Amino acid sequence: MREIKFRAWDKKIQQFIDAKEIVINDGKVFRNWQDYEDYIPDDNTIELVWFTGLVDKAGKDIFEGDIIQCTNHSVKKNGLVMMEQGMWNWEYKLGAVSWLWDVIGRWKGTVIGNRFENPELLKEEQTC
Repeated sequence: MREIKFRAWDKKIQQFIDAKEIVINDGKVFRNWQDYEDYIPDDNTIELVWFTGLVDKAGKDIFEGDIIQCTNHSVKKNGLVMMEQGMWNWEYKLGAVSWLWDVIGRWKGTVIGNRFENPELLKEEQTC
């Protein structure tokens, strides 16, 4: 069974916060237990991204929104991890989509950042 875990991006302060502080109840996200007890739901500034159940070649957990780099035919491609049609996929600059498992297993992809902190990585393509 796949481990269920999340990361939490705080749009206000532009950084990840400890997802253990987040409270989710009845489809509402609360920033912490105090807000939950006072019923102060988050104002849509927290974005939860979930663990894919996969790790990259270095053993790092892969989350939705991560940017993975792999080398294919002497070209390094950076792509975004996303859920699409019930499957984890990896989409790179030209819009092509591959199964995330192929990128990790066959092409030995590595997490190099995420769409929140490193969006510029999605614009890069390099020849090896």
